[in-house]
Amino acid sequence: MGSDQPSTLQLSDPAAPRSPRVACVHWVHGLRGLPVTRFERARMVVGRSPDCDITLDAAGVSRRHAEFFHEGPVCALADTGSKNGVFVNGSAVTHATLAAGDVIRLGDALGVFAFVTRTDQLTGEALEPYELADSRTNSKARGGDLVGDGMAVALRDLSEIATSSLPVVVFGETGVGKERVAEAIHRASGRAGLLHAVNCAAIPENLAEAEFFGHKKGAFTGAESAALGHFRAAHSGTLFLDELQDLPRKVQALLLRVLQGGLVYPVGETKPVAVDVRIVAASHSTLDELVATGRLREDLAMRLAGFAIRIPPLRERRLDVHSLLRHFLDLYAVEREPPLEVHVRCLEDLLLHDWPGNVRELEFLVRRLLALAGRERTLAWHMLPDAIRRKPTLAATQSLLPAETRAARDIAALCEALRACNGNIARAAVTATISRQRAYRLMAGKSVAEFLQDPGPATADGSAVNTSDDD
Repeated sequence: MGSDQPSTLQLSDPAAPRSPRVACVHWVHGLRGLPVTRFERARMVVGRSPDCDITLDAAGVSRRHAEFFHEGPVCALADTGSKNGVFVNGSAVTHATLAAGDVIRLGDALGVFAFVTRTDQLTGEALEPYELADSRTNSKARGGDLVGDGMAVALRDLSEIATSSLPVVVFGETGVGKERVAEAIHRASGRAGLLHAVNCAAIPENLAEAEFFGHKKGAFTGAESAALGHFRAAHSGTLFLDELQDLPRKVQALLLRVLQGGLVYPVGETKPVAVDVRIVAASHSTLDELVATGRLREDLAMRLAGFAIRIPPLRERRLDVHSLLRHFLDLYAVEREPPLEVHVRCLEDLLLHDWPGNVRELEFLVRRLLALAGRERTLAWHMLPDAIRRKPTLAATQSLLPAETRAARDIAALCEALRACNGNIARAAVTATISRQRAYRLMAGKSVAEFLQDPGPATADGSAVNTSDDD
């Protein structure tokens, strides 16, 4: 690392605070038996050679591929002249300062960089999906399909929260899995009743009282039979108020009375009915934000302010992209034998996508990819939608490499892509981010099978192949 680079200067910055956190990479592709790498020393060499501090036995990894530098809260990564380059967040780099959540690719080894403090995250074993104890059966109940490894911090107090009777507000963006968290809370609560869900945005204001509290037969025009209402339907269980921010203010006043006294007055009845209901609400915003914007009464917010759980968006928990991808592939491709593989470039771009629709968007994408894959054995990079597929930005120094070095890297990328695309040269060129003409020049007249067996950049008579970038 040159002394003129900012990342080098930061490593020795005396003002940088010391931190007890440990830097690590959670590997999600290309390696077996090494899901977590810890950086316990200030400088560690990574590569395929057993002499390296960290040995990565993955395709495309050079003998001495890269170096990690770690000092206090600062961690950096430098290419040590590898054959296939070092990529951080999809871009080739000669060196880079790392931040939590950065996606690192060394050959076929793909991982997510993180700082961790919990000792159980540093055991070298893969983290299990978040589990929540069910107090009724003394067994483990999973937090739902939309909850992955990266939720551990957000849900660390969920077991204690679940057994309380206080209201819970779960907030987060659309599609993050708020309803799944509500299901997990109810399962672990030990309550005998059901989880009864209500879409607050779908409650007609003129029928809200009857919808929530029930009514007797003939109480109003159209009431041809008696109805329990949402509160009595959730008796001894949990009432899940989804889309809390869309609850009409008139209805909010009705809820306030019930939450305060635990009594409902069915429409047409003169006697109150006692209900035992635990409230779990879901919203895009916090209670304070809803009150500040006038969408929620302040007195109702105070009644709901028991516990608050923020579900982070998927872009903030990139490890969950991998675990949820595997979950949905297992769910929707259960009859496939052997199981589908995911090409490293495909997985890399999935990890780097912002996921505005969060887990719901990921689930829909998996179904789309499976339809495109047909009987293919690998989900390839070219199958991704244009909005997700990224073309890597090469480092500034990359263009200054000798033609022979560029050719070697392109040949390695083309070989990898041909295997992933089942020998389709046009698709492989797109995956390797080179033109189809350059792919044919690199193959030098060889068939796909011959090229994969002997990808050397020379013709049969030993003369050099034209591997220039000009098309």
